Amino acid sequence: MFAAIIPVAPTTGASINPARTTGPMLVQQIMGGEVQWGQWPVYIAAELLAGVAGALLFGLFSHTDADKATTTADKEVSEL
Repeated sequence: MFAAIIPVAPTTGASINPARTTGPMLVQQIMGGEVQWGQWPVYIAAELLAGVAGALLFGLFSHTDADKATTTADKEVSEL
């Protein structure tokens, strides 16, 4: 994350953590500032989609040949 934040944050004011984005937006709104709430869903949607994509990819790549052999053997035993 460090490599993503350092070049982008100073120029755009963007953050990667949705809590880091939401907190200052709320404070700015409460203090009477102008907040671009239309940008907020991007932070939430990106975080949720990244979590789902990470879980799916983990499930896809985490199984080894030994896991597959064990699963096949378990099915054969349960069929007996």
